[in-house]
Amino acid sequence: MIPVTKIFKSLLLAFVLPLFVYAGDVPDAKELTHISNDMYAANNKNYLLADALRDDFIKSGEAFSYTYALGTLTINNKPLPEPYNTQYVERMKTLLERTGGVNTVFSMNSNKLSVADLTNPQGSYSNYTIAKNKAEALQRTRCSEELDVVLNEMYADGLIQDLQNMHFVWKGDDLRVNGKKLKGATAEKYNARLNAIDGLRSGKGAYRFSRATKG
Repeated sequence: MIPVTKIFKSLLLAFVLPLFVYAGDVPDAKELTHISNDMYAANNKNYLLADALRDDFIKSGEAFSYTYALGTLTINNKPLPEPYNTQYVERMKTLLERTGGVNTVFSMNSNKLSVADLTNPQGSYSNYTIAKNKAEALQRTRCSEELDVVLNEMYADGLIQDLQNMHFVWKGDDLRVNGKKLKGATAEKYNARLNAIDGLRSGKGAYRFSRATKG
């Protein structure tokens, strides 16, 4: 028979060891402050996650949410106790003042705080990823604006009768607008115009675009 003391020790280790391993994944307060300061300097509002993790308002691996609205901050739907509330709000106000968004309202929620994403230079909360997402969003906006110019030209040329109800498929040099294949000089013109929109089409697959307001 296994002694009771050995069973107790085994059970204790089974529960306690994972806690030590898990806790070891969380950076210490000094490192979290450093991460927060780097993100803050880059105008990345996710610095708040590093501060809240450091101050134990959110926990690694657990669900969290925060909302900032006109000088009011809640974390997990609760206001922070003083002096934290004033410190957090004033720091966020300073960031928003220098980025021109004093009246900004924003929030975040997740079913799990990933410390790896917070500490990884290319993690989902990082300066790199925030900048990358902004750049991609700007490129999508630019593509959309340039495509609108081309569609207006198609409308002026009589290829489209209704800009709000149309579709086209562009594959290779084959361009079909509302099911009709463009030919000759018209096809050459619009292939060149679409090819000039950087990032509109990637790879060898077909690019499809449609608008519909009618049932």
